[in-house]
Amino acid sequence: MLLLAVETSTARSSIALIAADGVLAAAELGRDRRHGEFVAPAIAEALHHAGAGIGDLTAVAAGTGPGLYTGLRVGLVTAATIAATHELPCVGIPGPDVLAHRVRHAGRRVGVLLDARRKEVYLGVYDPGCDGATLRAPLSVGTPADAAELLAQDGVPLLLVGDGIAPVLPLLREAGVDVHVGGPDLAQPLAADLGLLALGELEAGRVGGPELLRPVYLRDADAKIGWDARGRLRGGAAAG
Repeated sequence: MLLLAVETSTARSSIALIAADGVLAAAELGRDRRHGEFVAPAIAEALHHAGAGIGDLTAVAAGTGPGLYTGLRVGLVTAATIAATHELPCVGIPGPDVLAHRVRHAGRRVGVLLDARRKEVYLGVYDPGCDGATLRAPLSVGTPADAAELLAQDGVPLLLVGDGIAPVLPLLREAGVDVHVGGPDLAQPLAADLGLLALGELEAGRVGGPELLRPVYLRDADAKIGWDARGRLRGGAAAG
């Protein structure tokens, strides 16, 4: 088993090589808008350090977003091209799922908030559990006020993770919600965590071909590079 994981849905790009017993090699870059310069060389370097070649890969996993158009496409196209060329099974996992899985033992409801730019946030709300975090409703995008309203509606204790917490946190505290905040290591999904989560999907047979590596777009702006559509929280699914 040698799985390549690629995650480029946020400002942080990352790749990882995962074996059956854990992470073999990983690399990340925290500079925005440099995904295209980073991903291919990082994969080559990781394979070199692992003493492997691209022909040794047995599966590919990629983060499907939500995220902004250019960065998200870089990772997905790279992963899909490698998978198609070498006829490898694929796993696609949304970034919020990756972050929620890391804190699945938190003992409180998890809100994943990621920066969507344009004064909006992506939101995923999860129930934690020993077997993983369960998404309560479709991933959505909206203003900080919209996100706070949705997170506060049941009044249950929350754990917030992601890089979009800052504008939402004071609104929740004003509403009297019991909120804990994850550390900076939980700001963005990383390929190493994505790859480890993907191992379970592979073992369960929940895989497919490159067609699985489709971006999750929650607003037309991300897909069309236009910013006319606005409104309250809008749910969505992978683009066709």
